[in-house]
Amino acid sequence: MEDQSNTIFTVLKHPFDEEKQFSCSIPLNAETNTLFEVICTYDEGLSDKNLRFLVNDILLVTSIEEHCEKFDISTEETLTIVAFEPELIPENHTKISQPDWISRIKSNDEFLMVGCFDGTFNVYDTDLNEVFSHTFESRIVDFVLIDIDLYVLLEEGYFVKYDTDRHKERTRLSLSILPTSIAVCEKLILIGDESGNISFISTSSGNVLVVRNVSSSPIVRIFIHNEEFYAVSDALTRFSLQDSVRLSSLALKTSTHADINTKDSLFAVSTCDGRVCVVTHGERKMVSRSVHSGFPVATFTNQGVVTCDYDGVLRVFSEKAIVPLSEANIAHGKVFDITTFNGSIALGGEDRTLHVLHK
Repeated sequence: MEDQSNTIFTVLKHPFDEEKQFSCSIPLNAETNTLFEVICTYDEGLSDKNLRFLVNDILLVTSIEEHCEKFDISTEETLTIVAFEPELIPENHTKISQPDWISRIKSNDEFLMVGCFDGTFNVYDTDLNEVFSHTFESRIVDFVLIDIDLYVLLEEGYFVKYDTDRHKERTRLSLSILPTSIAVCEKLILIGDESGNISFISTSSGNVLVVRNVSSSPIVRIFIHNEEFYAVSDALTRFSLQDSVRLSSLALKTSTHADINTKDSLFAVSTCDGRVCVVTHGERKMVSRSVHSGFPVATFTNQGVVTCDYDGVLRVFSEKAIVPLSEANIAHGKVFDITTFNGSIALGGEDRTLHVLHK
């Protein structure tokens, strides 16, 4: 190998915000401290920054030479090194006790919503004040809240539509197969189950219109986005919402959790082998080489992909880095769900606590 490598440096404010770039030559034995010294000769304003480096889209934790050998990167060609200052995990930590283990967390612009194993459903406003609470008879598997209408899946196999204004049950359906996920649009309610079926239910009548099998594995999540719906199981499959025609599909390991970034049409899919795949429109965009001890849950923030796991450790990945940029021990015990809420990160699981991390 040559002892010098031609390099294009790209300086970022954070992993998604390009600022400027320049070219130079650096030794192949250079590590992060050497890169830091080099980059500060071009921009003294970076001297007080805590910079990290991606070499050809992979986080650098060794020398460039060792990095290139490990990831089969040619040093005969120009390397692209991205320097950025990762945002730290928010330091402010609000803890809200729950009556049982947390099974599901969701949010919208106004509310943070929590479903528990004992059937408790709690809603919090932007100041984290409780504004609604109701207890169903069994574990909440999934839910959707639209205006005053709460659509809930219960572990005993029921779908319930509940009026949160009048505190009254409007619809109850007994499902033949245990439900796993729900999504709601103007005219349809989509319910996935453990046998890979999706039930299409009319929002007006509450009647089941049709049941279609779309997978041989359980449906982990259903998302509705841009006149399409996505089913996550052992594949991420995209369908037309109008006629349920399959549009594209990407095979995955059996999935355990999934979330969507609707702004950028990105999906974070956690799989049973402890990986987190970032996928866009059916094409794999990144696979995280997991450092987790169990099955991670994942969501998106401005920093990239945030994951948590059965070890209770919160980890932040850039969209392309395959090792964490930062991490912190947040929860005690297994974490079952994670989401974002007005710039904060919310997660929960076995420790019966809703953890909200905010600046």
